[in-house]
Amino acid sequence: MRLLAGLAGPAMTLTEWPEYYQNALQAMKLAERLKLNTLVDYDSLGVYQLLTQLDDIPAVHTFSEQVIGPLAEYDKRHRSNLVNTIAAYFAHHGNISQTAESLFIHRNTLLYRLDRISELTGHDLNQSDMRLSLHLALKLWQLRPDT
Repeated sequence: MRLLAGLAGPAMTLTEWPEYYQNALQAMKLAERLKLNTLVDYDSLGVYQLLTQLDDIPAVHTFSEQVIGPLAEYDKRHRSNLVNTIAAYFAHHGNISQTAESLFIHRNTLLYRLDRISELTGHDLNQSDMRLSLHLALKLWQLRPDT
């Protein structure tokens, strides 16, 4: 059994209560989707405050499916780990050595995987807009209820 909790700032008036309740609920739902085992504060959600508001927009799901879907399919067919690789790459701010170390792989293996990711997604990780697009698609993919 997991305990999930969301926290939002203090409501100073009764009219603010529904908004803060919704924020706390949103934080709790995010903790559930991301499989976090911690109290999540709405104010610490950062970009997730925006991304969770986009749930009902079909184009958002299409975007993440078009970008990350090929990686997930490749992972299934080849028993590889490209989705986790790109997540680790972003978690380590693009630092090749730290990313390779966190994945327990040689840096050349990581470079090969990153080339494969670029090839499958059509996103060049050396271009900031492409990197942002891939990172955003990954965050949206991670928020999907079925992941």
